[in-house]
This record gives sequence, structure tokens and C-alpha cells, in this order.
Amino acid sequence: MKKSNIAIVSFLAGACIFASCQKNDAEASAPVLPPVESIMPDLSSFNPVTKADADSRNEYFAYVADYVINNWQKVFEQVINIPIQGFQAFVDIHPVYQGNGMWLWQCDVRDGFTTYTVSLVGKVKRNSMVEWELAVSSKGLITLKNFVWLTGESTKDGLKGNWKVSVGPTDLISPTDVIVTSEWECNSAKEVQKVDLTYALGHMCCGINPFFHNSTISYMAYATGDAYDHSVSAYYNHMGLGWWKADAEWNASNGSGQVRCSSKWGDSDWHKWPATVSE
Repeated sequence: MKKSNIAIVSFLAGACIFASCQKNDAEASAPVLPPVESIMPDLSSFNPVTKADADSRNEYFAYVADYVINNWQKVFEQVINIPIQGFQAFVDIHPVYQGNGMWLWQCDVRDGFTTYTVSLVGKVKRNSMVEWELAVSSKGLITLKNFVWLTGESTKDGLKGNWKVSVGPTDLISPTDVIVTSEWECNSAKEVQKVDLTYALGHMCCGINPFFHNSTISYMAYATGDAYDHSVSAYYNHMGLGWWKADAEWNASNGSGQVRCSSKWGDSDWHKWPATVSE
């Protein structure tokens, strides 16, 4: 009888340890949080100049800033500002395990007279992929209840993934329509190396020209030549006047760069601007 009781106790103890290990293993294996640059490429290394500073280099430099990058900056700043602020805060937040492979990041964001609660859920699937959903609730001037602003998928190691970004509640026509899709890749240090963005909205939103529909921009933390270390390739309809493509490469350290756009200059040549910092 004693042997039987010992066996039962041993079995129960083993079961508890096994269950505890399972729980601890799950809680210790949160998916890698995608970096904010997977939605909003870091273009800070490209420092636009004002037209008032025009000199021999700025015809090309300002062109890239004004027509290749600025339309996308409007999307980041005016349309998906709240999700981006949430992502920036999530970096310093430890996720809470919800069970069933689900993890929750959550923070409050104050914007004007509205307080937003931004919640990001990452669910680890059996194929080691992670499904993401970012929802926003708010109180104040704007009232939201679990508005799903972003959905996406990534590998659990955080090396690549994709996003679909909704227009958001400021759009009165169709707030759940997708405005931007993102395909992104990181290096082994979890630094974003490439982001391909596509503008998917076909109607006017937040002052952004509807002809921007199907425009694309690809940002890379590398370039084709040894002289440059960053690049963008943009393809879109400029003010409804025609589709065109522009490429730019630059050196983040010394400010030099080059751009080409056949519809602007009538050739396929690279037009260069000199460095602003001597090396």
C-alpha cells in the first residue's frame, strides 16, 4: 500500500513539475517585438535641407527630400502616429503572458486631449510564426474601443515579417481600409535592413493626394556602391501628373549622395551632391 501511495505522490509531483516547466518555458519564450522601423523606416540619416539654403548641391538633395521622402513622412506623422508612439513605448515594456501562446504589450499614449491605450498581442503559432494585432482604445476628445489599427506576421526570431496598417479613425470614409502594407527584414542584430512600403489607399486621406495610391518606397540600410551606406527607391504618381521612379543613395557620415530620375532630368544618370562633412 505504501508503494502505491509513493507512486501516486511521485506521479503527481512529476505532473506538477512538468506543468510548471511547461508554463515557465512558455513564459520565457516571448516572441521578438518587431522594431518600430518595420513600419516607419529610419530616415534620420538623410537630413533634408530647405530651399532657402539652395546651393550647387541642393537641387538634387532637396528634390529627394521634397518629392521622394516627404509624402511618406505625412503618412507616418498624420495617419499612424498613435501606433508608432505605442511601438516606441513597447521597447521598454515587458510583455505579459496571456496563455495559449499569446503575449500582451500595453501602454497609454497622450495626444492632445485624448488618452489612447495601445495594446499589441503577439500569438506564437505552431509553425513558429507570430501573428500580431494592435488595437487602440481611447478616452477624451476621440473615443475608440478596441480599434484594430495594425495586423501582421513575423518569424519568432524577429528577422522578417509584414504589416497591414488601417487608415484609422480620422478617416470618415472607411477607417478600416488598409492604407499601407510593409514587408521588412532585419539582420542578426535585429536591426532593420530593408523595408518595402506600398500605399494602398485610393481616396483622399489627411491631405495626402489620392493619386499616391499604389505608390511604393523601398528603404535599405545599404547601397550599391562603397561610397554610400543607405538608399531609397521610390515609385509613385507625383500630384497625378504621371508615374515616375526615383532612386537615391547617401552616406550617413559625410552627407554625400546621388539621385537619378529620368522623368525629372531626362536621363538615367546618377546626379551627385558633395559631402557636407570632411573626412
